[in-house]
Amino acid sequence: MKQIKFFYTLVLISSIAYAQEIPTLNFEQTNNIDFYLKIKNNTSIGEYIASDGNTFKVGDEITLGAPRKSSGFEDEFEYIQLGKFGGAMGALMSAGNVETPMVPENFEGRRAKISEIRTYHKGNKKKPLYVVLELTEPNGNSFVALTKRISVNETELALKYGEIIPMNAKMSRDEAIKKLKEAKELLELDMMSQEEYDNLKNELAPIIKGN
Repeated sequence: MKQIKFFYTLVLISSIAYAQEIPTLNFEQTNNIDFYLKIKNNTSIGEYIASDGNTFKVGDEITLGAPRKSSGFEDEFEYIQLGKFGGAMGALMSAGNVETPMVPENFEGRRAKISEIRTYHKGNKKKPLYVVLELTEPNGNSFVALTKRISVNETELALKYGEIIPMNAKMSRDEAIKKLKEAKELLELDMMSQEEYDNLKNELAPIIKGN
């Protein structure tokens, strides 16, 4: 009996030793081979800093944007699925061998709370990482009858195509250029002062120049 208890104690210690948690992960690290070779699938992340500078932390709220994928008679989200994203399922999905139920279009505009952030390799362990957000409703209720969670199975792509919107979303370069062009038109129409235009230009310049 003592030997059995000792064996289970060793198993528990081993599992704790090999469990990984990273306080902060950024996009550059997910593509840095010297970094990602050391990372195990299903590693827990406290905060993810995306390629565009937007940040995602456990406990943050986000908004679901518009679905990108059209399927049959209705649209559905391409990067947000119903249910929890599992490690084994994640590997199969990244290889393109498994189809999962995706979130329907009527979820657009709904708020969600980030309950977990995890990272996985894009295939085998020698491949770069991608980041998964596990989401719950802010009030703790279930999104649908059969599952409490939904999962963003590729954060970078979901962000790029507008399927998720951070609470304090940073303005993209394209958005900054568009806003400055609109301001220029207003200036030419005498609906904006030169001072207002110059102030806006100075504010948007770092975003447009990528500083």
